[in-house]
Amino acid sequence: MFVDYRDPEAIEQHGKTADFVLDASLFNAGEHAALILAKENATYVGMTTLPDNSYRPDVKCVFLSRTPAMINDIVIPYLFDFYEKHGLADQIAYTLPFTVDGVKEAHRLLEGTRNSGKIIFKV
Repeated sequence: MFVDYRDPEAIEQHGKTADFVLDASLFNAGEHAALILAKENATYVGMTTLPDNSYRPDVKCVFLSRTPAMINDIVIPYLFDFYEKHGLADQIAYTLPFTVDGVKEAHRLLEGTRNSGKIIFKV
């Protein structure tokens, strides 16, 4: 499941339900939300910095700095292994044609109210 760290309702709804949290937000802007989402003894992976988990010492924190070798040799295999063991769900909100009008509509949707799910373009 993917949760927008800027959506307090989603964070509250899914609080302490995640076994594994991957925070790829710039400068760990989603750090606080990620630690709220994490279950007891969950794993938090920070992609930009190691978080301050002083208020959640029960969460294992891992920092993976972004380099081409890290992405190809560490993160991708780790995520595939996690997927094979636990699965992964993604919520698709809209599927739009990959046209100028489709891209305009996607932009309009992104600027509007917060939508839960991804926007997918279909070729």
